[in-house]
Amino acid sequence: MGFETIPGTSDQYALLSFDDNGRERTDDPQGVGGLLSKEILARVAREQPSHVLFFIHGWKGDVAAARDQYNRWIGAMLRLTDDRKITMSPT
Repeated sequence: MGFETIPGTSDQYALLSFDDNGRERTDDPQGVGGLLSKEILARVAREQPSHVLFFIHGWKGDVAAARDQYNRWIGAMLRLTDDRKITMSPT
């Protein structure tokens, strides 16, 4: 699956895929040794993002439906530019 770009933006998310037994697929060309999770962890270590969001798509859905749903959800969040400017202060 790999890293997907939200249409009309340069923003990306990782689409991790699992087999019928719940194991991560090992055939991802963007992954380290075929595992996308290893590349995700490496990027997080390098880039040190302030936020990490997880979306889970049901196991009965297909990849095309997951891409469409994620593109719409994440795209909608990205359009909330005023909300993205708010910073949280430590308590």
